[in-house]
Order: sequence, then structure tokens, then C-alpha cells
Amino acid sequence: MATGVRPKSASPSISAPLPSALASIAIRFPFTLQYAREAVDAETLKLPGFMRANYIITWAWTGAFVLMLIANLLMIYLPSLPFWVGLGIGVAARNSAVYFTQMYPSYGGQNILLSPPARATS
Repeated sequence: MATGVRPKSASPSISAPLPSALASIAIRFPFTLQYAREAVDAETLKLPGFMRANYIITWAWTGAFVLMLIANLLMIYLPSLPFWVGLGIGVAARNSAVYFTQMYPSYGGQNILLSPPARATS
């Protein structure tokens, strides 16, 4: 094999965000929380639904990461698939997550931010 030539495989940098996002949810510290804390004031941080809104946004990004991973796997294992299909899926997934992150707090997130947290019933 020539020097510097790697076999065709999924890049770790492409699939790394997915386990990171899932781990952040599992440890109860959604990865979007650090960015949200920088972007909002102290009053918003104290709202009862702030954490829930961050979980919802993190799940949206997790879905986008899954779609991007699927697009990459399609490109690897279906080489006859046109390049623009895989690229389009990846870009659409990422742009959808960006749009959702910007849109959700001002539209759907308002009800969640202001509602009290749900209590588990026993």
C-alpha cells in the first residue's frame, strides 16, 4: 500500500459527535447546555423548563448526527450513489439542526421554559 493512503472507511471525526451527544444525555448534562448558558441571562437559567429545552435541542442534534452518519455510510457502501445525494442528506441534516436550535427557544420552547417540571408518579 502506498504511503499515506488509507482504506476507505468511516472517518472517526464524522461519527464522533454521535457517541458524545448520547453520552452527554446519559450523564444528564446535554452538550448544548454549555452553549445555552453563554447565550442566555441568569433569569432564563432559573426557568423550570430550561434543562428540558436543552435536552430537546440535544436530541435534535443527535438525530442530525445519525442522519449524517447514515449519509456517510451510504456513500461508502453504495459507491454508485451520486455524490450529491450523500452530501445533500448531510447538509440538510446539519442545517435542520441549526435552524431548530435557533427557532425552538423562541417558538416551541416558550411553553416548556415556563412550565413546571413534570413529576414522576409512583
